[in-house]
Amino acid sequence: MSRGHVAGRLVSAAATLALLGLGVVMSSPVVRAGHLSSDAAPMLDFNGTLLFAAADAVHGEELWRSDGTAAGTWLLKDVLPGSRSSDPVDLVQVGSMVFFIASAATSDNRELWRTDGTAAGTQLVKDIFPGPGGSWLADLTNVNGTLFFDAVDSSSKRWLMKSDGTAAGTVRLREIIPTDSFANVNGTLYLGAYDASFDNELWKSTGTTAGTQRVQDIDPGPQGSYPSDLVSDQGALFFDATDGVHGSELWTSDGTAAGTHMVKDIHPGPGSSVPSGLLDFQDELYFSANDGTHGFELWKSNGTAAGTQLVSDINPSGDSAPQELTSIGSEFVFLADDGTHGWEPWVSDGTTLGTHLLTDVDPGGTGSVDPGTIEAYLTRVGSQAFFAARDTEHGTELWVTDDTPKGTHLVKDIRPHGGSVPAFLVAVGATLFFRANDGTHGEELWNSDGTAAGTRLVKDIR
Repeated sequence: MSRGHVAGRLVSAAATLALLGLGVVMSSPVVRAGHLSSDAAPMLDFNGTLLFAAADAVHGEELWRSDGTAAGTWLLKDVLPGSRSSDPVDLVQVGSMVFFIASAATSDNRELWRTDGTAAGTQLVKDIFPGPGGSWLADLTNVNGTLFFDAVDSSSKRWLMKSDGTAAGTVRLREIIPTDSFANVNGTLYLGAYDASFDNELWKSTGTTAGTQRVQDIDPGPQGSYPSDLVSDQGALFFDATDGVHGSELWTSDGTAAGTHMVKDIHPGPGSSVPSGLLDFQDELYFSANDGTHGFELWKSNGTAAGTQLVSDINPSGDSAPQELTSIGSEFVFLADDGTHGWEPWVSDGTTLGTHLLTDVDPGGTGSVDPGTIEAYLTRVGSQAFFAARDTEHGTELWVTDDTPKGTHLVKDIRPHGGSVPAFLVAVGATLFFRANDGTHGEELWNSDGTAAGTRLVKDIR
């Protein structure tokens, strides 16, 4: 699941439970870190300008923009006027606009907004669920210039919807409840979703009601196949699903029922290989999976059973569980635990011999990264990848790699003797923006060109 959809997924889950008659109490998706912190996040590259949410001492959590300088960092619009927060989340660019979810009246009144990067051009798209309750939007996704998302309307039902940025062009497509991140394959949206029978299967949409349909009933009956980790690779869809016989395995689809099939029963029989973290790299798919013998290790597939094979048994005594697979040129980097060094950065060219530990950031078996946290994401900027890692001397700080051991190093000790805990890393052109705490200014907006001298506080917003 993408990082930009975390808050949206929480909202979607709550709405689904509400539809099933279960009460849910939702709190604000943004948690204040301290009096001196603006808590800059989430962040988005909008044509070379950073858009992000932050709180100053007056306006609460609102939408900001930055060109990387203090003078060029300013509040874009106070969507919920005063000290209360509109809490913008799920920023997604579609053409010349950025869509996001925000509250304009109360903390519960969350609806679809858009911006062109100006205050005048930042406005409500449509009050999908009129009144104070909000429409519980989630899964905002750009598919070839059209925004797809799911929301609850005035009928109190959840719909797959689309929008062109106007109220009239924000319309319902099908009454389904999406359950996983969306994937764009050649201009067609694919997703896992429940229909009225609560059967969780693979769906697709071309942006019309007639073109929004179930692809295949992979696991016949009411139980569902639970498609997840959807990714596009060479014009085909790959995903994790179960047909009720083979467990959770790797599947592919060309958008037709006949062209939807299991690639390989990696964990033979009813056991599950649970493929995850799928990366399209040099015409092949790389991912983590468990064949029942080696544990969760690094695999690859060319879309055929014969071409689906183990790349490397990184942790012979357990699970290395590769995560955050990120391509850099002719190789890709990822996080893994080999059972000796703990969680550390690794690199692979797709071969067994070419898969190895990049560097032991924190020597010993404790590991330097915590996979799945907002701090651990590998973020590519040009020919490098940035990540947050911890060692005994510096705490958790910003690191960078060019996929070589020599080129993997600490960028800057932003907070000596404590750790600045960089988070929400995002590339804007050749510059990395992120949130960090230097111990003086609180959690604020920083950027970096990969050098210590070029890593600096952008602005002390709060």
